[in-house]
Amino acid sequence: MPAQARYLIQVDKDAGDQRLDRFLRRHFPRLPHSLLQKLLRKRAIVVGSRRVTASTRLQLGDTVEVWADLSEFQPSTDSKKERLERLRNSRRFRSFFRPLHEDQSILVLDKPAGVVVHPSRGHRKGDSLLDLVQAHIPEAFESADGFRPAFAHRLDQGTSGVIVLSKTRGAANILESFFRMRQVKKRYVALVNGNVRKTRGVINMEIEKENTRSGVTRYRANRGVESKIAHTEYKVIERLPKASLLRVELVTGRTHQIRVHFSAIGHSVLGDGEYGNKGVNRKLRENLGLRRIFLHAEELTIPHPDTGTILQFSAPFPEELEKVLATLRSEEG
Repeated sequence: MPAQARYLIQVDKDAGDQRLDRFLRRHFPRLPHSLLQKLLRKRAIVVGSRRVTASTRLQLGDTVEVWADLSEFQPSTDSKKERLERLRNSRRFRSFFRPLHEDQSILVLDKPAGVVVHPSRGHRKGDSLLDLVQAHIPEAFESADGFRPAFAHRLDQGTSGVIVLSKTRGAANILESFFRMRQVKKRYVALVNGNVRKTRGVINMEIEKENTRSGVTRYRANRGVESKIAHTEYKVIERLPKASLLRVELVTGRTHQIRVHFSAIGHSVLGDGEYGNKGVNRKLRENLGLRRIFLHAEELTIPHPDTGTILQFSAPFPEELEKVLATLRSEEG
């Protein structure tokens, strides 16, 4: 393979007996797995002139040769200030940073679907909602007492809607107690599969973490040793062909609670790739263009951590979900 750039990387004592793919990601953090495999197949990555695989174990003193230009995947040499300024001026920031309220203690946002709340493996730096917050208020992340602004609760990547962040340690502690004592009201809109017979209902099912071979974290409705009490209330606000539009209130706030509860009673949330009906979701994607879960955190009611004043925040209903409803309503007619 013709070389555009050549890297000679010496294996030091800290990298001895490390897999080749992990070693390379230390030096090229944004290197896609698919490109790594392609370079290995073409022998553009060798160790001591010998052919290697992603799982090859390196030894102290080895030299890893890379015959490709990987400069775009190397760690950024920009300062943190420059990186945040670039993010602040980016299209991503303008599209996805949607403040609903801000004061000295809290920041309330309308989270778009598809955005992760916290930085995590598998997502580039700057992709998360917390990264966007840091670009907005970088000074709050340089507190003398070491506190960093934090979200008081979470929303799944595919879920849109209202989310609140604590800007100070005092606000974080108070909001945590409000959530723990269930003084916060969280209301969602969900479109679920099938006709939910009861106009109003309550789902009381304990939820526990489920062990999976893939390592993906899943939950299930089950009464076990480590299960936690979960309480969901709902009201049918519209019946559509083969679907029910619900307003859902969480009394408890377990991970994936709405998704797990409605899947357990046979009415999974439409568009849910983890707990939903794959065949139904495929048809919705092909026929209606629904490429996300139909779950929106429309309203959050919470006491202000400084004054105790009850505040209510609402997030606009997403346009992509409104289009799906409009299509379903037209089919009904």
